[in-house]
Amino acid sequence: MNKKVLLIAAGVMIVSGIALMVKAKSMGASGNIVIFGNAKEYSGEKTEGTADISEFDTLTIDAESVGVYLEEGDEYKFEYCTYEGNIPEVTQDGKSLTIKEPEKKDGFVFEIGVFEFDMDNQYYKITVPKDIGPLNVDIKNHSEIIKIEGVDINGTVRTDSDGVIISDCSSDNLDVKSIYDYVKLDNVKLGTVNIDADDEIIINIDGGNDYSFDLTASFDDDIIVENTAMTEGSFKMNNASGKSITAKSHSGDINISFSEE
Repeated sequence: MNKKVLLIAAGVMIVSGIALMVKAKSMGASGNIVIFGNAKEYSGEKTEGTADISEFDTLTIDAESVGVYLEEGDEYKFEYCTYEGNIPEVTQDGKSLTIKEPEKKDGFVFEIGVFEFDMDNQYYKITVPKDIGPLNVDIKNHSEIIKIEGVDINGTVRTDSDGVIISDCSSDNLDVKSIYDYVKLDNVKLGTVNIDADDEIIINIDGGNDYSFDLTASFDDDIIVENTAMTEGSFKMNNASGKSITAKSHSGDINISFSEE
């Protein structure tokens, strides 16, 4: 492609970006994003909807830019609230449920400090009945929060740039990772858990302290294991109980507490 063609292409992209900036302003947007191309996931009104699902025991979620919520309810249900380009692909094969945010093909985002679109309050929400067996999960989210409440799980939970909150449940085997934020486990019963977080790690365990620990924090961050240890940098203890917590925080404290059974 010669220089003249490159200049024409660049001019078309700039005009498209300006048009979308003007549209953004008319929608009440403010901040720092300019969009080239159609990029439906960033324009128009949010859409609410549902998808028919039935009983499942395996859940796979691959989300990019929406919050993911898994919670206890009265029935198996899936709901979403999102822009058109983020309406998920939902498939179920027997007792295996897969939810995937579509790949973006209509444009790309370039930040220049002018406008920001309202990306908050987009979500995929999965509800399951009370007291079902543990779900086997593989949940990934690239840029929003993951919250799991009241649903027993085993498997992997990962977010690349937000926090993870898991509460009021049990897990025999759990791997949790938050690349750029915190992890919080509240009122949980745990067997073996492995946590890696950029920021603080908070674990409130429903039960007593009969765990082995392998805990690592940055050199000046605190590690607190209730009634057992308070240190900086690292803490290890082998309890030989078969229950273990491995946790690494790259830039925050680790705080573990217990509520006796």
